[in-house]
Amino acid sequence: MQAESAICAALDQHGFALLPGIFDKAEVRPLTSLIDGLEPEGEKFRRRAGVFAIRQFLEAAPAVFPLIFNRRLAHRLGRIIPGFSLVRSVFFDKPEGSNWFVPPHQDLTIQLTGKVPSASFTNWTVKDGRFAAQPPVRVLEGMLTVRVHLDNTDESNGALQVRPCSHRLGIIETERVSLAGRDYVTCTANAGDVLLMKPLLLHRSLRSDAAARRRVIHLEFSADSLPDGARWSERQELPGTPIVSLNNQLYDF
Repeated sequence: MQAESAICAALDQHGFALLPGIFDKAEVRPLTSLIDGLEPEGEKFRRRAGVFAIRQFLEAAPAVFPLIFNRRLAHRLGRIIPGFSLVRSVFFDKPEGSNWFVPPHQDLTIQLTGKVPSASFTNWTVKDGRFAAQPPVRVLEGMLTVRVHLDNTDESNGALQVRPCSHRLGIIETERVSLAGRDYVTCTANAGDVLLMKPLLLHRSLRSDAAARRRVIHLEFSADSLPDGARWSERQELPGTPIVSLNNQLYDF
């Protein structure tokens, strides 16, 4: 329990924490093989010289469920975020030839089943066939992002860079992002490591200088029920894992 207490303290203070070695090489290999074998068809897949993102990832590739939520990840998440449900899943790839720079930003939008007449939600858009909006700040503050690394990543191949403690600043106005974005830390990770981070943490990703890929499974969790009848578009039960389901019943192996 001490390890989980330290992780929760790091998330609260700094906005991010690394869980090393959650997956070993033998567990990463079938994950990457399954993903590489997917047919890039439909609006969930976005291409740039090859597939570089898959939205609603667990809907597009349901066979990855038991591979992602192995005993180690399920056990740690069950202790770190009890009462949370999965609400979004995305796969990102930075292969050679599909390289891009992501400027400093906070993750401010969530995906919903439809638009609701509510002043609590702003900046409505439709992304990949799904409604998205900015929810009340308390919703964002209560969320946690889980990034599963499928490749070794560092500054050379576009590792995520974060501004520690910036999640404590609330929602940062666009014109202030560059001023608040000094002193970034590179989140170096090995294949099989898992990075936890708060959505309001300022983060960016530089262009890759190497041919090495940087594949990441990006998962978002929340324990909140949304106001004014809004519903998460991807909120779902994960059978066989200790992730809380829609009716708040705890599942285990």
